[in-house]
Amino acid sequence: MLADELRLLGGAFPATRLKLRPGTQALEVAVDGPGLAGSLTVPEAKGAAVQGRFTRLHWQPPPAAAAAQPENDATAVADAERSLAGAKERGRRTGR
Repeated sequence: MLADELRLLGGAFPATRLKLRPGTQALEVAVDGPGLAGSLTVPEAKGAAVQGRFTRLHWQPPPAAAAAQPENDATAVADAERSLAGAKERGRRTGR
């Protein structure tokens, strides 16, 4: 799938392609775009750590957030978990 703007860890990554693939007890997510390239492993186990390996990571705040107060770390982590959980669920529904 292609995200016009992927929001992850409090940052915005424009025009990012995501390839979702169910793995052994985890969802494998390949990402590729001008600001982000690499992979994420999203485990099915509640509370397990998400792992990422990136060859490119150019973090920038979303346009609206640039003028706002910075987020705290707990909010950024919660946002990332919601984003990845949504991607994981969409991957299950589409079989990707």
